[in-house]
Amino acid sequence: MTQNNVKKLKIAITGGYASGKSSVLTRFFERGFKTYSADTIYKDLLKNEEFVLKICEILGVPPQKIDGKLTLNKKAVSNLVFNNKEKLNKLNSFTHNRVYEVINDIYRSSIDSKLVFEIPLLFESGKEGDFDIVIVVMKNTEDRAKCGAERDNISIDEAYLRIKNQYNYDNVSKSEHTLIYNDDSVEELYAKVDRVIEDIERKIS
Repeated sequence: MTQNNVKKLKIAITGGYASGKSSVLTRFFERGFKTYSADTIYKDLLKNEEFVLKICEILGVPPQKIDGKLTLNKKAVSNLVFNNKEKLNKLNSFTHNRVYEVINDIYRSSIDSKLVFEIPLLFESGKEGDFDIVIVVMKNTEDRAKCGAERDNISIDEAYLRIKNQYNYDNVSKSEHTLIYNDDSVEELYAKVDRVIEDIERKIS
């Protein structure tokens, strides 16, 4: 892929709940890569009333009005999809597609050669093939549960439940994707990311 004779790489960072994806993304940013977060893209989409109304239509829940603006009643949505897999799948299908449309628009319009997107549910959405490089952040389950519980102010049991309901990252192909093991200090994690970056830099030089 080229734009003005400059190679462009579309890179995804993914991994399980509380595995350290944002830390890896931060290191890429510090090293001069253009970085984006799917969660941030989704939050920006929620500022669009048309997007909110479409979600409400799909799920059959009314929007709420705050300061004269229609917004998503997140509590109502969470209560609805928590035990309704069909509704959850419909919600994810719509929101994921819209997020990926934004990601593709960013990639097509960007003049940068190094674009990195943090995408929590990449394998669940089946979009891993859309990226030139997929970096998977790996961390043992016990540490993920502890970190997630502390970060999100939830119980350990709830953190384990979130992990259980996610994609099993032990099934990720080591031959097809780049795995970074977040099993030590932040400094060691950054050193591992730096080695991956050096390899990427060689590919676009």
